Parts: sequence; structure tokens; C-alpha cells
Amino acid sequence: MVTVGHQRDYALNRGAHCPTVSNLVGGNEKCAEVGVHIFFSKILKLAAIRIRNLCERLRHVEQTERVYNIFKQILDQQTTLFFNRHIDQLILCSLYGVAKGLGSHHVDIIVFYNEVFVPAVKPFLVALIPSGGAHPDNKKNPNSICSAL
Repeated sequence: MVTVGHQRDYALNRGAHCPTVSNLVGGNEKCAEVGVHIFFSKILKLAAIRIRNLCERLRHVEQTERVYNIFKQILDQQTTLFFNRHIDQLILCSLYGVAKGLGSHHVDIIVFYNEVFVPAVKPFLVALIPSGGAHPDNKKNPNSICSAL
């Protein structure tokens, strides 16, 4: 009698669940490779749409192609950056990097956050703090937003 573990290993090793699929270019690829290629294509399409929309809204249409190219390089060569991150984080970082690299004057996010954003929205942020004073997380994490305000 064969154990379940051996059956699973046999199925994985014999390639029964991963037949070859004809490639339009020629040659054959395993279905896993085709699946990964399709997945990456969908990520790139989603990124292209979001990058175009973001650059249009920020009036930086001329940087759209550069941001997309950086994003493609990240997907191809630094895939680990995608782990536990939203695609929008990497798009924003790519846009920031391109703008900063081109010497744009309005891209210092840290200064904007501290000098413009927080003072403007501080009443909204403070309203989120439960009544009774200090937030319980404030003692645990000195870098929390409550301690920053």
C-alpha cells in the first residue's frame, strides 16, 4: 500500500498535473510557467491603468512611461518588493522615485506630510482618538499617530 505522501510526491514528480502547452513562439512551456506569465501580464495591465490615471490626475503625464518602465523592472528583477504590499504602494514609490530623479520640486512626501498634511487634517485625526485621553496603543508604540499628534 502506498502512503498519501508518496502519492502526492509521485504526482508532482511525474508532471501529470502540468502538461506542456504549445507556445506561439515555438517550443513548449509548462502550464505553471504559462500561469505565471498570465498573472504577471495581468499585474502589468492593472499597473498601467493605475499609473496612467495617477499621472493624469497629478498632471505628470510626461512621466507615465518612465514610471511604468520602473514598475516593470521592479516586477521583473525585485519581485520580493511585492510581498505583503499593495500594488499601489509600489506605483506611488515608482512615481516618487521618477519625480525625485528628474528634480521635480514638489515631491518631498515627508515634508508635505509633516508640514502640510498633518496640520490640515489634525482635527480629523484627533477625532478618531477615543474619548478619555490617551489611546491604549500610545504606550506600546511611541511612533503611533496618536503620539505624533
